[in-house]
Amino acid sequence: MEAIKISHIFEVVRKNKRRFAINAAIVFVLACAYILCFPRYYRAEVLLAPETESSGTLNSLSSIASTFGFNLDAGQSSDAISPELYPDLFKSNNFIVGLLGIQLDLEEPDIRTDYFDYLAHYQKHTPWAPIIHEIKQFLKPKKKERKLPNIGNGESPTGLNPFMLSESEDAIVEAVKSNIKCAVDKKTGVISITVQDQDPVICAMLADSTKSHLQEFITNYRTNKARIDAEYYSRLCDSAQEDYEKAIQAYGKYADLHTGSTLRQSYVTRRDELEADMQAKLTSLIALRQQQQTALGKIQERTPAFTVLQSASVPTKPAGPKRMIFVAFMLILSLFGTYLWLIRNSIFKEIGLDTE
Repeated sequence: MEAIKISHIFEVVRKNKRRFAINAAIVFVLACAYILCFPRYYRAEVLLAPETESSGTLNSLSSIASTFGFNLDAGQSSDAISPELYPDLFKSNNFIVGLLGIQLDLEEPDIRTDYFDYLAHYQKHTPWAPIIHEIKQFLKPKKKERKLPNIGNGESPTGLNPFMLSESEDAIVEAVKSNIKCAVDKKTGVISITVQDQDPVICAMLADSTKSHLQEFITNYRTNKARIDAEYYSRLCDSAQEDYEKAIQAYGKYADLHTGSTLRQSYVTRRDELEADMQAKLTSLIALRQQQQTALGKIQERTPAFTVLQSASVPTKPAGPKRMIFVAFMLILSLFGTYLWLIRNSIFKEIGLDTE
């Protein structure tokens, strides 16, 4: 078999320039029609730096270790939820359900709604998405609707129960998980929150609200024990205050009834007992007040501080889809495919095979 020359291959390609042009034109039109059906989306990012509780020596060692990609602060925190676990927190239904109550102002419909309703009714979709959804619903076996039990933490702004979500609710929760991402730089400890949405203004609003929700969530977690203690001592103080007031009334009433008279020893003893009881309740009340103030101080002490390194801003350019890149890739693919097809025909003709 005679060897195939490279020049002959290029000659075949040159003779089929029209076919290249036709194929490229068809692919260009189809690629544009396809990619234009996908709604554009935007991204907004917030950067946070959490407080650290490392000592001076450990902090110096951590700085040196961070240059080699290690984080010595990870095991030093007394919190069960350290910054390294924040990305996992964004995968939790309990945390995500708390984001669904964020209030949003929609400019085009000119209404105010929450994030859950926005995802359910105001998102743009491809023309074929409703058709695919209906086909899936038709092919899916029918299931009996179950009454959701009141188990788990069902207290959410939207009334959703994270313990057991319906199919539509779970789809929205999964959409939020894909739209909102959290990452932690192991070297610097900087927390980045990235939010993706079809509207640039809402995208920035969600990024800022997500940051606030994360701060509130972590603050409630870290101050939970101190708040419980403060509420406990507050109830004890209220009870001690009532007992002290009753002791004052009992002592005053007894003293008023026996004023100006020669008291027997029994009366003096009773008066001293009431006075001692009053003083004991006062001492107990003062001690409880001090415990309450200490618990309130611990709330402030345990409240974490986050430094905002980069605030959310309205993006000016869409993050995707990359329409020009997609169309260019499809054009290159079509040209390459046409080239391979022509080379295949040329090779078959060279070896005496008819491809027609």
